[in-house]
Amino acid sequence: MNPNITVAEDTQLKLPKLSTIDLLQTWIDGEDAEDQKETGDYLVQTLDQDRSSVREFFPAELEGITW
Repeated sequence: MNPNITVAEDTQLKLPKLSTIDLLQTWIDGEDAEDQKETGDYLVQTLDQDRSSVREFFPAELEGITW
């Protein structure tokens, strides 16, 4: 702790950090599992469609095994 900073000032400096951490945690905790699944499915489909190769990044038969 910096000797030139009072306890009250130190607490005030930590509050924005705690608020940011709390906000991020609410985003993590508040995620809807169905929404995450839909987003993941869309991402996999889009990445495989835009591929110039015939080989897929995410083959359906390996879902739950390698990805």
